[in-house]
Amino acid sequence: MAHSPRTGFEEFYLARRSSIRGVFVRRGVVGTDADDLTAEVFEVVWRRWAETPGRTREAWTYGVARNVLHTYRRRALRETMTGWPVTAPVPAASDPVVAMETATEVRAALATLSATDRDLLLAVVWDGLTPRDAAVALALPAATVRVRLHRARKRFARAYTEVTAQQTIDIRERVSTGVH
Repeated sequence: MAHSPRTGFEEFYLARRSSIRGVFVRRGVVGTDADDLTAEVFEVVWRRWAETPGRTREAWTYGVARNVLHTYRRRALRETMTGWPVTAPVPAASDPVVAMETATEVRAALATLSATDRDLLLAVVWDGLTPRDAAVALALPAATVRVRLHRARKRFARAYTEVTAQQTIDIRERVSTGVH
């Protein structure tokens, strides 16, 4: 029995809703904003459902999420510039201290990278896309993505090493001076 296009969308939505929401949460969008952005992504997917080929649909959906996030950030920047209220930054996690320190170090290292490197690493590492799917999501040639991914990983490794070394120095200085 063939599925109707609506059924296909519902299955797709149910299978990917949490991972698309995770894209926003991992990038600092909290609470109902993450829910709203997720809904916005799937609204676009629904409207363009018949136009997107099934084999690239998931990667294309991550590309839509990326565009929705960029629009959200531009809107937040405009609100900041005009004095409108903006959502609060991500609150500190209630994970063990080591996990929080690691997350802070990872975010600090990511912040040193270019937007392209950061988007590529997040798409592949955090969102779990293959390099080929990341190429579709980021609208880049697959060969370019492979090269950029390799270079981005190297730049991230250097940045992470520098961040962790600096934090170790800061912690040692605080301990030696008695400042906690």
